[in-house]
Amino acid sequence: MDDLEPVQVDGRRRWRLGSEALAGGMAPGWSEALLASGAVPAGTPGRAALADIAGEVEQLRSTLAATADRLGLPVHRDALTDGDQRNVEVSLEGRYLGGQVDGLHDLGGRTLRLAARFVRRRPEQLLEAWIAHLALTATGTTDLVSVIVARGGSSRSRPHVWRLGPLDTDPDAAIELAERHLAALAEVHDAARRRLLPLFPHASPRYVEKGNFAAARDAFAPAFARAGDGDRDEYVREVYGAEVSLDDVLDDGTVRRRFQELAHAVWGPALEQQRTTDLDALAAP
Repeated sequence: MDDLEPVQVDGRRRWRLGSEALAGGMAPGWSEALLASGAVPAGTPGRAALADIAGEVEQLRSTLAATADRLGLPVHRDALTDGDQRNVEVSLEGRYLGGQVDGLHDLGGRTLRLAARFVRRRPEQLLEAWIAHLALTATGTTDLVSVIVARGGSSRSRPHVWRLGPLDTDPDAAIELAERHLAALAEVHDAARRRLLPLFPHASPRYVEKGNFAAARDAFAPAFARAGDGDRDEYVREVYGAEVSLDDVLDDGTVRRRFQELAHAVWGPALEQQRTTDLDALAAP
């Protein structure tokens, strides 16, 4: 079945094509080569889909370039997706955190992480960026500025920019703070492996952002949801039922308080760091 020509460009195929175009650029003949290969529908449908993807890729690249200019990064726009990669290893009281962080540039003696993702804006992108930001800080990159660009809510929406500045002007204090935040996240991760936690990727950060349960309810089960929106995924439906609401999950006072505690523990520091990060103040002198 994989050898058959597609009749439409679904979300997964769109993500793959967009990610490849973002990473490698769109050389002359890009769309014609894809049409000839059968990777997209033939004729007008395929051309329209590729034009839409190309438009979003260009939006992301333009936002990267504007951010680099704003911060004073002297890198040609075609090289903005070619930042250095670094292996990161952090030891946290018997725990080990290891991985690779991409998109690193030298910003006049300061380290800048500048990356783009061909994905719709999702709260977990901030958490992913936050963990990488903490890991780099904990290993000594205490002057780090992280900027992650994601697609907007639709092909006509402007890209969204996640931004995270240095944790503290004192390097030792920044390292200590990063280690503390990482340890707290690792503790929640360990707890989630032992028991079910009232922690959700959309409702929890929205509760922290807005400070009320009404916003969290809307994020948990949006009235007009697209694929990937809300928190009623297959795992939540399996545990709680297909039509479950946030109030159903938090029907016990103890569970509700735990939801609040976990939301603030996991999302609070990242959202606060983003709120207080001023890119203009962090520009290279």
